[in-house]
Amino acid sequence: MDRGFDPREGAQEAPSRRASTVVHGRRVQLPENLDRSPSAWRRLEDKARLEAEVAEREEREKTRRPVRRRRVDDRTRTGHRRDVDPRRERVSFAARQARTLEDLGIYRCAAVADIADERFGGHPYAARRGIDQLKRRGLVAEFSARGPKGGAFKVVHLTHAGRQEATTGRRDTLDPDQRYWGGRAKAREASHEAGVYRAGRKECRRLEGEGATVTRIRCDSELKSAVAKAAEKARTRSGREAAEQVKRAAAAALGVPVVDGKVTYPDLQIEYLDAEDRGGRVNVEVATGHYRGKDISAKLAAGFRMHAADGRAKRKIDLARLEGHGGGGGGGRGEGGMLEL
Repeated sequence: MDRGFDPREGAQEAPSRRASTVVHGRRVQLPENLDRSPSAWRRLEDKARLEAEVAEREEREKTRRPVRRRRVDDRTRTGHRRDVDPRRERVSFAARQARTLEDLGIYRCAAVADIADERFGGHPYAARRGIDQLKRRGLVAEFSARGPKGGAFKVVHLTHAGRQEATTGRRDTLDPDQRYWGGRAKAREASHEAGVYRAGRKECRRLEGEGATVTRIRCDSELKSAVAKAAEKARTRSGREAAEQVKRAAAAALGVPVVDGKVTYPDLQIEYLDAEDRGGRVNVEVATGHYRGKDISAKLAAGFRMHAADGRAKRKIDLARLEGHGGGGGGGRGEGGMLEL
């Protein structure tokens, strides 16, 4: 047998119809002017292979079962951006950043994880992106703090430029006298301030769930400053005794209770209008394990909404309630819950 014989070379010189061959399981029509060199056959084989792969992929797509969409449930939420509850109001990314600035201006500072939960729908990556954009614009700053158990976490606060931005972007539902804060909190107070933010947002959600509208939020330093200014003005006019009377009257006008002749300031005071446009106030306190039992009892007796920063504080609050300091007939108004920082 002649070793130079090529079986691909047919004897037909002018076939009546186009010749074909089988390559990789597929019948391929051969062009009339087919180049019978080895490279041409390799190209023909590659083309047939690609066509076979495409056909196989299309066949798999036809037989694939449709993806079943699972129902979004808050209890099984994964945090992925596609887990969107259609019942919730859609909020733009810029609006979420604006509400972040507002929160930081009102509460002074907050943990990054809490900002993610409150303003970015529980999405940590969206919160990280939003906060980093605000940092690049010079509106917020970030630092590390430690919780009651020693664990480190990130805290974010407004710069002075951010405070001005938050003030100009005030919502219409807030009181025009709402005060905004800027600057870094003290490191030893950052954990407590972050707990106050968490407790305040929890109380705001509770009020809004009851149909109320939050109109103003005052922190302890603002309340103390207002009472001290009124007392000092009276002292310069009429002396110390008159100053004490004015001090108690100013505290009562602000809704700050006076217990045993002493003004008892909350960590936070929330003013609101209920569903029938009646005004009200809620005094919020975040207790730590260092609080004395008698101080917790006094605040419970004054009707404060008590929140525990750790398990030790929670036990002290529970003990004070068992001893009968449940909030002066407030129907459980002192029940606030425990915060985990």
